[in-house]
Amino acid sequence: MARPTRSKRDDLQLTVHISNSKPVELVDLGQSFEALGELYTEFVTAKGYEPLEGNARLYVVDVRSGSIIASLKGLLDQASFIVDHLEVLAGFLGNLNDLITFFTLRDIKTVEETNVTRAEAERLSRALEPIAKDANAKITFEIHGNTAPVTVNNIVVTSERANAVQNNVRRFLGPAIPQNGRFSSEVMYLQQIRGDANTSVGDRGVMSYG
Repeated sequence: MARPTRSKRDDLQLTVHISNSKPVELVDLGQSFEALGELYTEFVTAKGYEPLEGNARLYVVDVRSGSIIASLKGLLDQASFIVDHLEVLAGFLGNLNDLITFFTLRDIKTVEETNVTRAEAERLSRALEPIAKDANAKITFEIHGNTAPVTVNNIVVTSERANAVQNNVRRFLGPAIPQNGRFSSEVMYLQQIRGDANTSVGDRGVMSYG
């Protein structure tokens, strides 16, 4: 007997509803959707739904009035006929919820103590930026289908929670790595630390400017 074909449910869409109380800066909105798309691509590729990373993307198919409501559709070029899109979107939504829950915790672990990557943390922070900037805003993620009801829990993030997530992301990532730069017309001080009891073997000197 032939194995039954799984429904691909290609009618499904991920709806992102931003309820804002003040205008959303276009740059923040664009970066938010870009970060969400990057999280989706990484999830789909990591789970093996799509073998080629470039083929797993989210596309805007509809933008409606009423705050900001955008419907996003996942197109999996190589896997479209064998993968259940409900499974993919539900899994992505679950993974997104896990990330948000992790970064809502007060006792945040370090990068070395968790499977969460720095890229995931940075993208999540950017995705929530429009909400974090508006004290009365919230964002809702939900899955809709045209052919049948979808029973997947929605995700709702308030501005307060978005700020908590961003604060914990900053703690999770740690201090920013200093950037290389060139300085001119600055005073440079040299300090010999060979005789300092607090120095370690191999220390030779400290250079500072001011």
